[in-house]
Amino acid sequence: MTSGMGCFVHPEEQAVAACKRCGKALCRGCIDLYSKSGEKHVGLCRDCVVAVGIECGSHTSKQAVVLCRDCGKGICRDCYDSYGAGIGAGKALCFECTERMVQKHLFEINEFRSVVKGERTWMIIGAVIGSFLLAYWGSNQPASNAGTVIIFWILGAFIGASIGTIIISTIKAGFSSGKEEGMGTGCVVAVISALGMLLISPIMSIYRFFKRNKQIKQANAIIASDERILQEIRAYFAYTQVLEKNAGADIAKLVSGELSGNAYAQAVLNQGEKAAQEELRKGVNQIDANGEIIDSFNKRK
Repeated sequence: MTSGMGCFVHPEEQAVAACKRCGKALCRGCIDLYSKSGEKHVGLCRDCVVAVGIECGSHTSKQAVVLCRDCGKGICRDCYDSYGAGIGAGKALCFECTERMVQKHLFEINEFRSVVKGERTWMIIGAVIGSFLLAYWGSNQPASNAGTVIIFWILGAFIGASIGTIIISTIKAGFSSGKEEGMGTGCVVAVISALGMLLISPIMSIYRFFKRNKQIKQANAIIASDERILQEIRAYFAYTQVLEKNAGADIAKLVSGELSGNAYAQAVLNQGEKAAQEELRKGVNQIDANGEIIDSFNKRK
């Protein structure tokens, strides 16, 4: 009976069936995911798929010890010890899903960069218009001189940039409310937002500018880190493939020959297998954590 029960992997999801082998509750997503791995696994839970037996998706001569949390592919002990993100069953990632995660990060960061570019464009437009208008106004005041015109020009640029921030934020607030509650409500929210931001926009503009600069630097560092770690995983796969062909061979000889330039093999030689595995695992866990950092970028404020 699974009525009213939550899935043992995803407690928030309604169970629709029980594992044919152990009786654990399964949601529709788990049934579909684990059934992909072969006919003998249909109707089994994650743990029973591994218990019945499934090959590693990257090393078909080895049995899997866990399944990839995203695609259900088998992950052998060597792969899991070396780069499986997360700790424990249900948290490991295969290489292909790790690679897809990096591509997702890149897509989200490019979206974020577009948001920042739009904000900066409105700030520049506002600064140009504001500086021109206020400089023109200042030049027509009694006793005006070059010094006062420059002051008005700078002040106008600052105010104009702030107004540019108000415009883009007002449009976002109105559009967001309009989608949820109707355009009438959206317009009201936009007006209220604009009036409120007139008071705080100068401070907000300065804060936003430096905040966005910091976030862009962080985003660039995330992409560089993700790509570096993917290269390390690729080096690991090349290393394991050479070892399978040269079972029992001396690592030092392989590093000076077939594995020359392989960073993972060099790490094994210098630090030992366990230390190399731990460093690679930390890297993949960092890719996983980078997703949360990207999500934390506040794209609307």
